[in-house]
This record gives sequence, structure tokens and C-alpha cells, in this order.
Amino acid sequence: MQPATPVPAIDTFPAISGYSYTTQGCVKGGISGSYNGSNYGVGVQGTGYNGVNNQDANTIFGVGNQDLGMYGSANTAGVMGASVGGIGVVGYNKNASFAATTGIGNTYGIYGNAQTVGGATVPNVRYGIYGFASGATTNYAGYFSGNVQVTGSIAKGSGTFKIDHPQDPENKYLYHSFVESPDMMNVYNGNITTDAGGYATVTLPGYFESLNKDFRYQLTVIGTFAQAIVLEKVNGNKFRIQTSQPNVEVSWQVTGIRDDKYAQAHRVVAEVEKEPEFKGKYLHAAEWGQPESKSIDYATRPKTMQEGRKMAAAENVPDTGKKATQTAKEAAGATLK
Repeated sequence: MQPATPVPAIDTFPAISGYSYTTQGCVKGGISGSYNGSNYGVGVQGTGYNGVNNQDANTIFGVGNQDLGMYGSANTAGVMGASVGGIGVVGYNKNASFAATTGIGNTYGIYGNAQTVGGATVPNVRYGIYGFASGATTNYAGYFSGNVQVTGSIAKGSGTFKIDHPQDPENKYLYHSFVESPDMMNVYNGNITTDAGGYATVTLPGYFESLNKDFRYQLTVIGTFAQAIVLEKVNGNKFRIQTSQPNVEVSWQVTGIRDDKYAQAHRVVAEVEKEPEFKGKYLHAAEWGQPESKSIDYATRPKTMQEGRKMAAAENVPDTGKKATQTAKEAAGATLK
């Protein structure tokens, strides 16, 4: 049993501790929980600093072992974690070929929901699901093999498409950057040839005026010296072009600013103050010549207990530069204890 009052350096007793020593090729479990299938219940439940915990995971993992730290199977939720002040469920994995946390569900493989639990303090920032990866040649904090739907907004350091290189698909990738602007801009373009009188009508998609506002035009004549003007601006999802000569090919471009209901309610604000807890920290600390401890990512990602102590110690020591850098290096190399 645990002591009623936690005692520093002594209160390390687990509420339940289970071990499985058998070497036979059978299903083994340190703790096995079940309940009457005809009633609602919990197979294994833990509440506390670590409700269900294995502190020595790093020392007992062998390369290639497909051991499970925790496995849950149920009609509703296999494993559910709720935390007043931190992380609902966290998984660490020593072996790169296996998943730290895996979920299989008929509807949701993994579901993350960040909300106020009990009487917890409401933070400035919440994370439904947080992913972090480092140390490899290529690192993916999240990897999606399939379609991704986002109903809110996306903030990113950069954005590209990535495809097999058309000229060397077996050996190379091809990247192109997104076109970006501080406006929520849509771009439409094409080519059209004016008639014998020098006129042409460009027909835009039927939703153009419903979706956009603040139209801007660009015209470039092709193959001959001629002038081209927008004779009539967009009306009824069409606009008219006139050239100084007949039968002139014109390359046209029209841009519009999104004016749908969602865009009206969620305009992009170009310049924003950082959250109070992130003042003095960087999204991309290394690119600014700063140590990892000055990174917002370092401050927000889940920490092991050892990392947490070192980070707290670093924040309480006067910033000598060298000390902060050393602390960041030590924390980055910390293992799960």
C-alpha cells in the first residue's frame, strides 16, 4: 500500500505492481484485468501521478521486441487517458520500426480531445493531438497515408507539394512551394483569343462572385504588339476584354479575396503577439542562432521527468548562454526514467 501522505524520496511505491517472469511462449501480463462482460466496468484503472506505469521501459526493451506497454480492447474506448494538468496519453518508443502509441477503431483509430478536466486551470493553448519526432535523417511529427480533412486553419513554417520527380521518379523527389499572401487570395487564369472586332468574353466559374471580392486583373498579349484592356469588369461571373487589333491571343489573370462565411468570420491576421508563455521563445530557434531550450517546440512537447527537472533548473539559473546551451543538450539526450 502507498503511504497516505507522499514522502520525498520514499513515496515511490506503486498502487499495483505486477511482473511476468515466465519464459514460455504464451500470452504474459504483469497485470491482467477483466470484468463481467454483461455489465459495464473497467479492466484496469489507474489514478495518480502515474496511474499505470513502467519506469524501467528503456532498459528492458530489446531491439525487435513487439512488447506492449499497455493494451486495451473495448467496444467504446480501448484506452482512455484524462489529465488535469498535462497529457491524457503519452507514448515513448525506443525502436524506430514500431509505434509509440497505436490505436485501432471502427470509427477513430486515435481520438484526441483537449478540454478542461475537473477544476484544472484553463491554459492559453491546447493540443488535441501533439506529435514530435527528431534525431533521424527524415522526421515526421505526423504522417498521413491518405486524405486529411481540416475544418479549422493551418499554421506552418513552409508548405510544398512533394511528388516523385517526373524525370527520375525512382530516385528523386520534386518539391514546389505554395503561393502565399497576407490576403485569403484565390487565383484564376487562362488564355483567350479576341474575335475579328478585337473583343472576347472570359467566363469564370459560376461560384466566382459568391466566393470572392476585391477583383484584380492582369492581361498580357501574345505573339504580336497590341494593346489589351479590361473593357467591362466582372459581372455575372464574366468580364470582357478588348484588344487594339483583331484575333489577338491574351493571357489573363484575375484574383479575388475570399468572401465566404467562414472567411468573413476567420480573417487571416498577419501580425499577432505571441502567447504570454511563449514570449522570448522562437518557433525556429536554431535558425535564429538560439539554443533548443529557447524553442517553443521544446517548451510544449511532453517531457520525461528528468527533462522536466533540467528545464526547470535552466529557467531558474541566470542566462549565461553557455549554461542554457549545455542544459538543452543534456535535456535532449535524456532517456525515459
